[in-house]
Amino acid sequence: MMVMPFDHEPPRRPIFPLTITFTGMDKYTVRTDDLERLAWHQIGANIEVAVLVCAEAHKSGWNRYPSVDRAHHLIELANDLGLGTAVHLCGAEAIAAATGGPLDLDIQALILCADRLQLNLRESHSGVGNLEQAYARFGRGTHGRGVRGCSRVIGQIRSPNPETWPSPAFGVDYLYDPSAGTGFAPPDWPTLPAGPTVSGYGLAGGIQPGDGSVDRAIRALEPKMRESNYNTWIDMETGVRSCDRFSTDLCLRVLDEAAYTLRRL
Repeated sequence: MMVMPFDHEPPRRPIFPLTITFTGMDKYTVRTDDLERLAWHQIGANIEVAVLVCAEAHKSGWNRYPSVDRAHHLIELANDLGLGTAVHLCGAEAIAAATGGPLDLDIQALILCADRLQLNLRESHSGVGNLEQAYARFGRGTHGRGVRGCSRVIGQIRSPNPETWPSPAFGVDYLYDPSAGTGFAPPDWPTLPAGPTVSGYGLAGGIQPGDGSVDRAIRALEPKMRESNYNTWIDMETGVRSCDRFSTDLCLRVLDEAAYTLRRL
């Protein structure tokens, strides 16, 4: 679906190497103008929207897991609006992507339409080797001409101790996420590895508008944001849901708070 361009100035180029990620677009995310409001918010950072994919969870009726067809429609719409896009695989689909196992062709096509692929894996499958394998399978430039491919593969980290985190790897980023979609907020953010690296880092867990958590997460990333070529982001899922539906109004509140913080860094 192509969205006609606006009759006013396009969004300005981001000032900070920061991405604000909103995860959990669902079957209730139906209004194009809602996503347009996100796309045209002047914040000074990148804005990314993500879909969760898990066939078992979708069949069980979880609102935050849309059908693959619905997820594909949402990703294409966000791409047309100039938003960053990501696919977060969970359950058997994440394991298959990480281990080279069979994966539904519709899901493979969905992944190749998005900018980033996140694998929500248990520790037994979340090693850097599996993430690199997923990048080799779905990464940008690894497919034929005209195929988008994802630019990064993201692995989740649960441990608050950076000394236990996987080594940096080309095409692989890491999200510190002790919450895993539950809304749990860690008491403190870990100190991220110092110095330049090929891997970027993000923070997730209990981030939501109205309680200062957006400001604290961004300030925890500030040292990394000031290092060149460093991917940083904050990700929220439960914190931008209202009545278990993805809420663009809550997303806009997050963007307002993030913009306020960024102006004062």
